[in-house]
Amino acid sequence: MLFNEKYPTAKEGEVVEHGDYVLDHDADNCYVCGRLTHFFERNAGTYICSEECDEELYYMFFMNAIEK
Repeated sequence: MLFNEKYPTAKEGEVVEHGDYVLDHDADNCYVCGRLTHFFERNAGTYICSEECDEELYYMFFMNAIEK
């Protein structure tokens, strides 16, 4: 689910979902799929647009590091 659909009432600068995401004034491309988004994933330090992309980002950043 896209974060702009999951958090339709989020306000700029507001931290959502256990403190991992913040709705940013600026927009940038999602790190995983390239879709334009205003949601910034604070732990990874990059923009992310959806739950699906967040799962892929987690795998890319953390699971690959464990496997090496």
